[in-house]
Amino acid sequence: MLKGKWPEITLQYLLCVLAFLIPFPYIFSAICIGIVLILWLLTVNYKDLVANLSKRRVIWAWMVYFLLHVVSYSYSSNKAQSAFDLQSKLSIFFLPVVIGAGIKLNRRIIERIFFYFNISVTVIGLYCIYHAAERTLNEGYIYKPFFFYNDLVDGLDASAVYMAWYTLISMSAMFFIDWKYYYQKNYKWLKILLVIFQIIFFILLSARTLLLVFFIVVVPFYIYVTFKHTRLQLWQKLSAGGIFMILAVALLVSNNPVKKRFGDLYQKNLDIAWQKDYSHVPQKEFSNLTLRLMVWRMGIENMNEHHLWLTGAGNGDVQDLQNQKMAAYGIDVYNPDVSKRSEFYNLNLHNMALESLMMLGIPGLILFLFIIFAPFFLIRKIELKNIFILFNVIAFSFFFQEAAFQTQAGIIYYTFFTAVLINIYYTHSDREHDESEQIMLMKTKNI
Repeated sequence: MLKGKWPEITLQYLLCVLAFLIPFPYIFSAICIGIVLILWLLTVNYKDLVANLSKRRVIWAWMVYFLLHVVSYSYSSNKAQSAFDLQSKLSIFFLPVVIGAGIKLNRRIIERIFFYFNISVTVIGLYCIYHAAERTLNEGYIYKPFFFYNDLVDGLDASAVYMAWYTLISMSAMFFIDWKYYYQKNYKWLKILLVIFQIIFFILLSARTLLLVFFIVVVPFYIYVTFKHTRLQLWQKLSAGGIFMILAVALLVSNNPVKKRFGDLYQKNLDIAWQKDYSHVPQKEFSNLTLRLMVWRMGIENMNEHHLWLTGAGNGDVQDLQNQKMAAYGIDVYNPDVSKRSEFYNLNLHNMALESLMMLGIPGLILFLFIIFAPFFLIRKIELKNIFILFNVIAFSFFFQEAAFQTQAGIIYYTFFTAVLINIYYTHSDREHDESEQIMLMKTKNI
């Protein structure tokens, strides 16, 4: 076992590097996780690890959730897909153990993690806008709005929705963390510049649900916290609320691509989600909402037809069952000519609760729901409470519109920051316990 301070310090900095790499193509964060794991295995005190795991029981849910995936390999027909799924989800097992129970974190390191994440989102945003400007100059804006939605993140592994998820939390960190080590004194201007840029980048990403969350949840919560804990003059309070109001009205009133994306919700016929024959229905007729309703409907039908409620289909067979169901409804998912094959081929369920249910049955659903609800019970006792409240509220809404644990973009991001939250909570609880024991010991000695 490696000894000394340098392995611990190195691990702490590697977590900051991992936070920086999350918005980049996932191969970089996967390599970083591998390095973290190797160094951690060489430095960890296994006696302390076992003691921590015995007390930090919330981590057990993550471990068992992954182990259910391992067990499901035995009854998955598509072994190749099952093995690939297990490989992509290794972080679900390792990160809560390594970060939640095996690495010491303090306030400075946690702030540094969020600071690196802020800078990373800014770097990605600058790259995306530069790339969009270059494509516009070369190809012309008339043919494609390169500055909006998925076209803006062209060339990256994550979709615009996931990038908007990252950006929203990055902005929230700058809003709600009471920074003690970063953005202080002469560097407050840096936070202001990053916030302004990331708000612009976030709006250009045009993720509908997250935009609504920003204006309905994040902005009111920010105004509430600011007014409650900061002594501002009336004009400052009115200015803070007015800026966000003007921004929201501008998006609603002006003719812009962001508004058009919301307009699509009202132009699609919801009946399309319940058709019995899709052989003559063009894919462009589906909106994001009707597509989700259709795949959810087919998923429930598969659950009933194949009696999957107890054990699920296995983590390798969900896509196959969904493809078969779509083919039965006339969607061309098996065309040997890939160029003519439906884009719905291998489409996930776009709902992680339903995905867990179909993969692992009711036990998998219960564990997944525990994983996403448990943080709400940990938040009340920790530092940096506000940012983690928002992180989990936003993640909760996100999991029910995206199967985020089916992509590296969602797995590493959510698992990493939740593991940090677990570490903060139990470190605080352990400190309180030690202080209580010391007080009791002193009282006993006095007696």
